[in-house]
Amino acid sequence: MPKQVYNSIFLMLEDEDIDCELETIMPEREYATLLVNRERIHPKDYEPLLHLIDKNKLIVDGDAIERTIIDRYITSNQKEHLSEIQVPVLT
Repeated sequence: MPKQVYNSIFLMLEDEDIDCELETIMPEREYATLLVNRERIHPKDYEPLLHLIDKNKLIVDGDAIERTIIDRYITSNQKEHLSEIQVPVLT
């Protein structure tokens, strides 16, 4: 299995007043998105998303974002675990 390489990590906080020099607001833009019914994303999960991007003649415009939405800390039922891959695209 290929080694996963990350160039950053982030936390999404809702309704929090945080004053931090490292705080960044992600710009609104177009994303190709895939939901995965698992806590962890695997490299093979990118294949259908990249196929969709290619099929629709979209252009990848930046690094993918992997986000865990529901994990073992929210529910112990693995069938409810949910992760998301977002790839910024140009249409």
